[in-house]
Amino acid sequence: MLLLSKVYQDRVMACVIDEAHLVEEWGFDFRPDFANLSQLVSIFPAIPILALTATAPKKNCDSLTKALNLEKPCIVKADLDRPNIFLHKEKRKAASSGVDSYDSILYPIAKDLKKKLADYPLTLIYLPLKWCGYAFKLFLDILGDASYFPINADKY
Repeated sequence: MLLLSKVYQDRVMACVIDEAHLVEEWGFDFRPDFANLSQLVSIFPAIPILALTATAPKKNCDSLTKALNLEKPCIVKADLDRPNIFLHKEKRKAASSGVDSYDSILYPIAKDLKKKLADYPLTLIYLPLKWCGYAFKLFLDILGDASYFPINADKY
């Protein structure tokens, strides 16, 4: 088995499971592979396993520990309040539709990003899938080379 080979074992540095509370909640029904994550502990006994969740109460942490076959896990709890993380909802103009309705939201963001570059705050934009390609093209047109190259980096 490839996972047990020395080359593979030597190169895997860690196993990180994000949204770990879903392992048990969705395991058998949603994604069958979730239910097999506990095998990682036996396949990779020497690597650290990091299971992350921001929403699991103590009861769920205990069952998650069992579901992943973790022995004596170190559980870190922290305040979830992050003042730098917030939700901002921008409504489309009611009188507009199609491209115009998204331009009014996306264009100012792209222009501000071009101006601030690395100083622009990390931002996630949620929009219907059918508009993702349009948004990509708009940002590409506005940002130009800054779309692909790190700030102050040689282009070639």
